[in-house]
Amino acid sequence: ADIMLEMGFKEEIDEILNSCPKDRSIWLFSATVKGGIEAIKRSHMKNPISVSVSRTEVGSKQVKQYYC
Repeated sequence: ADIMLEMGFKEEIDEILNSCPKDRSIWLFSATVKGGIEAIKRSHMKNPISVSVSRTEVGSKQVKQYYC
């Protein structure tokens, strides 16, 4: 998500999210959470939850990892 914002796609992201149903689920994946991501969370998400992982948590029993 942060790369799309850096590339100048903010208006397109807003347009897509504004045209989606209100009872939707949005998942944003970003290595960094910059101001643009925070703005999207505030304007398009209800009760957003952020999950962050540090090096000390990788491989711990508290983190479940899945792949498809």
